[in-house]
Amino acid sequence: PLYELIDTLRAQQKTGRLLVEFTASPATFHFRRGALVDAQLGGLRGPEALTLALSIEDDAAFNFNPLVTPPLAEKQEGELRVPPRPDSGLKLNAASGCDIATTIA
Repeated sequence: PLYELIDTLRAQQKTGRLLVEFTASPATFHFRRGALVDAQLGGLRGPEALTLALSIEDDAAFNFNPLVTPPLAEKQEGELRVPPRPDSGLKLNAASGCDIATTIA
């Protein structure tokens, strides 16, 4: 799951881009020395993109590229806060009937 992948990249102090190929739309996460500094999913960016991505249950392929540097934001807001794992909550998947593409467009 995405939580474990993010935890691993943070623990290993990685810098680069994580690309996750969700069925509805790809998501990108940029890390700088282990800090998650940017997230994008569809038309969402930042905490909103991260929260939605963490809620998607999908057997998505992923790729981490250390050669892609994080974008320089006009306003450096620092590290994105990774929300705690939900004990129970809404899980979105392809069979749920939820139109993720509409949600993230």
